[in-house]
Amino acid sequence: MMVLLSGLLFAQNKRNVTVRTLNTVIDYMDEASRINQLVYFDLLNFSQAYLVNIKKRSPNYWYSKISATARLKSGSYAEFPQIKTDKEGFINDYDATFVPLYRAKNVMDAGIRSNKLNNPAVLSALRAFDVQLDSMVNAFKELVTYIHQKKFDNDDGFIQAQKIIDRLTPLFDGYKKASDHLYQAIENYYTTALKPAATQALIQTAQKELLQSVNLLEQWEQQLYADDDGLRLQNDSQLRALYEEGKQKDSLYLSNTYGYNYLSHGAFPHSRYKMFYSNMPSTIFWFKTDTVYHNKQLQRGVNNYNAFVNRYNWMIHYYNRFIESADGLAISNTLEYSMKMAADVGLDTAQNVLLKKPRIGYRFGLVQPSETEAAVTQTEKPVRIDTVMRTAAATRLQQVQPNHTVYLLDVSNSMLEQDRLDSLKKAILYLVSLQREVDRISVIEFARKPEVILDFIACNNLPLITNKINRLQTKDATNAGEAIVKGYELIDSIGFYAGVTKLMIITDGAFEMDKATRKLLEAKQKSGVILSILLLTKYPQSSTTGYFNKLIRKGRAQVYTLEQNSLQEVLLQEAGTIW
Repeated sequence: MMVLLSGLLFAQNKRNVTVRTLNTVIDYMDEASRINQLVYFDLLNFSQAYLVNIKKRSPNYWYSKISATARLKSGSYAEFPQIKTDKEGFINDYDATFVPLYRAKNVMDAGIRSNKLNNPAVLSALRAFDVQLDSMVNAFKELVTYIHQKKFDNDDGFIQAQKIIDRLTPLFDGYKKASDHLYQAIENYYTTALKPAATQALIQTAQKELLQSVNLLEQWEQQLYADDDGLRLQNDSQLRALYEEGKQKDSLYLSNTYGYNYLSHGAFPHSRYKMFYSNMPSTIFWFKTDTVYHNKQLQRGVNNYNAFVNRYNWMIHYYNRFIESADGLAISNTLEYSMKMAADVGLDTAQNVLLKKPRIGYRFGLVQPSETEAAVTQTEKPVRIDTVMRTAAATRLQQVQPNHTVYLLDVSNSMLEQDRLDSLKKAILYLVSLQREVDRISVIEFARKPEVILDFIACNNLPLITNKINRLQTKDATNAGEAIVKGYELIDSIGFYAGVTKLMIITDGAFEMDKATRKLLEAKQKSGVILSILLLTKYPQSSTTGYFNKLIRKGRAQVYTLEQNSLQEVLLQEAGTIW
């Protein structure tokens, strides 16, 4: 009997070591996805610079997040043969960018050697993935060199720049295929030869609950990659239903697991289970309304996919955090616990290691000239592009429910900077000119004191609205609290409205609210009135965005900044949201 138990324990330990090795491969893939993200955003900037410069030379547009001339030193780089240091032991920050990737690769290689991983399918797919990643890294180095050596100064017709774009573009698809193929080989090996034992049944049951959401996200990702965004609302609805069901089951699945009563300990399964669901409203749920075509030089399907990627990767991150909780040994190492210390705080030291999932990479594809010219007809007078965009926006706005938007507009003195107030006026008037008679607008300006400018006016009454909006002027300091109170009072005074009512606060930065105002906002989040906040800055104070992000989880809508959205795009997106 003892021999049998010893044999089973040996087999389980060997199995756990192998799964940990596979997880080091996935950790390596995760670091690679971060490189993919860096290359994507730099190529996006590069392609924009290219498109601008072929019309008119504008050297300031050429930009890379990596400064190839900076020198960095942090310990020894002897373990990374890919990196060459100078005589003083310094490296440039291009090489430093890849240190986490090289470190993850070294850990993976050591695991493969020590575990003697010899699954041909996994090793073959890993080699193919390495080839694709190396190709992307080498082409990226050309891009960085082109910018920092200012090769654009002598690039007639920007032929070299075009070649860099042409070289990098297909590598994103190659990366995607290689990544999918590698994980498929890992998952096949895991499910056929490395299935977890029946121990930790509660954790595995909770994992299955999380997997329902993850599997839906994976299906959604495949649809978007195939340029199919037709199931956005259906997928979102299903995901929200899974969210409501799953977040309630923490006590059902995990109340008997270790550490359940220690709510603040992030290593416990129930903490990480809750973390997965608590982050869905601020990550993946935002994709439902993320339909604005931000990057005009990208193909629409590519843009949609990339808007999904970062949110998807965050959810995979939180899923993997839960998976880690099944491996007490790994957590004890991460937290620098001995196994005895780990056992003392309740970590399961009889591990039953589960398989992680990898993050995904971005797509890239510039709009072809034929696509940008598709709006031009064969008649002598071509249709203006702005007319086409206006028609498309108006058509979309016809399809949503009637809505009454109450704008709380900051007109404090700081709104004079960078022509913020003038830009805001133009954006609101543009939107209203596209809306219908059934849509209503109210406007409350606020500086030191709030004042109602428009009260439940039909949007087709454009002369009145234009006159009132254009007369707005900056004055005094910011006092948003009283404006918020007045906004809800205005809404309450209207009574029944057969449509959606929204309160939209538009300001240029942080502002203070007293406890009573905060309580009002929190209470009204359950009233059905949609709250949105637009901060007219690329770098808002984290205390402001943090409070509002926490607040909107109790209702509907979101916080916008101008880091990724133009003012006009935000207003169109809000008005065109199908609630």
